[in-house]
Amino acid sequence: MERFLNDIVDTWKNVICIGSGNEGTIAGHTAERVSDEEEAVQEREPALNIQIWKSYVDEMNISISSPSGERVGPLREILGPQRFVLGDTELLVYYGEPKPYSVRQEIYISFIPRQSMKGAK
Repeated sequence: MERFLNDIVDTWKNVICIGSGNEGTIAGHTAERVSDEEEAVQEREPALNIQIWKSYVDEMNISISSPSGERVGPLREILGPQRFVLGDTELLVYYGEPKPYSVRQEIYISFIPRQSMKGAK
């Protein structure tokens, strides 16, 4: 999917649109689960990084649960890196701030396998 999106953005007069956001009072908010059966991350993938972009003024709660049931969250919106450990995975979380030309806020979450970190030392 990533390769496809990278290739398609180079095509002239192309727009990529992904629906998401606040649906007001219609109670359409959602949560998503990734299970082992879905194989969302390949076995040899060194890390998984997620970027969430939202309007800076919107409020959002983010919680992350491990397959064993451990949970982190809701994450606090603070400046600077936050570190958490869920089983054999270390989470690095960064909350961005709006820029002069954008009112968007980036929430960056990196999932890093702890075995790789031990072997690298």
